[in-house]
Amino acid sequence: MKNPPQPDSHATAELGGSSARTGAQNPPQGAAKTARIPVKIVPREPLPKWAWIRARAPTDPQIGRLKTLPREHSLNTVCEEASCPNLGECFAHGAATFVIMGRLCTRRCPFRDVAHGRPDPLVAHEPDNLARAFAAMALRFVMITSVDRNDLRTHGCDMLTIGQNLQPSRHHLPVERFGPPEEFARFERLGVDIGFRNVASGPMVRSSYHAEHQARGL
Repeated sequence: MKNPPQPDSHATAELGGSSARTGAQNPPQGAAKTARIPVKIVPREPLPKWAWIRARAPTDPQIGRLKTLPREHSLNTVCEEASCPNLGECFAHGAATFVIMGRLCTRRCPFRDVAHGRPDPLVAHEPDNLARAFAAMALRFVMITSVDRNDLRTHGCDMLTIGQNLQPSRHHLPVERFGPPEEFARFERLGVDIGFRNVASGPMVRSSYHAEHQARGL
């Protein structure tokens, strides 16, 4: 494999950041979340990002509105909870991914920005809240996901997404290297070969990124 071009320190706009929350509950994120895991994380300077690790800063006026409406319906989006770098692109195109069954993950993953804690009980009227939010936001495509809840049963699927991990903060596991696009293309071929019906693989791919394109492929 040929050596990739030199990294561009200006290629990526730092987006997201943990969404601000109000109220008495402040679940651990960042340093507070990773402080109690067996692996000790020593903050260090992040690697310079390559040209293919890029995301445009969210400037569309619709984005502020789409951030506000879920909160009015007591809902959360993984776009904000996980500090997704694709938030601006997805919101501007009328796509969003909602987190159901609460915003607290039962796992303490040191590479994700989702808050950790003991989940709250399920909300019986959450489907009604989702329906009202969908209508108010006038979205073109909606995906629904959930945090890991080891207290509930889960089911598998036949769709595979592979993306480059991006360190949410200096207190999360550092990125050791950035995989080039051709490596992700090879992963995509392998995924198809082993039987996945739909595979999305790329540096900026996330589980819900361009989900509408994946849905059309099923």
